[in-house]
Amino acid sequence: MSELRGREEYGVFNHERAERQSGSTALRRTDSGGGSSTGWLLAGVAVLALGALAAYHFGPDVRRYIKMEMM
Repeated sequence: MSELRGREEYGVFNHERAERQSGSTALRRTDSGGGSSTGWLLAGVAVLALGALAAYHFGPDVRRYIKMEMM
């Protein structure tokens, strides 16, 4: 413990602490907390892709099932 305290006194950790306390620009959040439009766009594309994949995979079976129900 005394070794750690000694390092803090001699400046090994003082630089990191000073950066955190000063609020350097790298640590600040710049967005307003709202959702990212890029994230929503990617989520929408992913949902559409999954829907297209499901329609391609299950489409013939669903059409066949609907024909059997109508008989």
